[in-house]
Amino acid sequence: MEKIQFLDFQNCIRLSNGEIEVVVSTDFGPRIVAYNFVGSENILGIHAAAKVETALGEFKPYRSQTCKR
Repeated sequence: MEKIQFLDFQNCIRLSNGEIEVVVSTDFGPRIVAYNFVGSENILGIHAAAKVETALGEFKPYRSQTCKR
């Protein structure tokens, strides 16, 4: 287990068994933001730039649970 920055997400935890790695955010969620074989592409979709202004402020739909196809 190691604390890392992943993309624009400052506080994340990386877990790995040497074959698979998972990155989990601790600033929101917790939410799984990456799942992949070590050294391979993240299979989860990241839409970090998506945002909507609302009367309550900026809303960011962190949708990392959507798998790429």
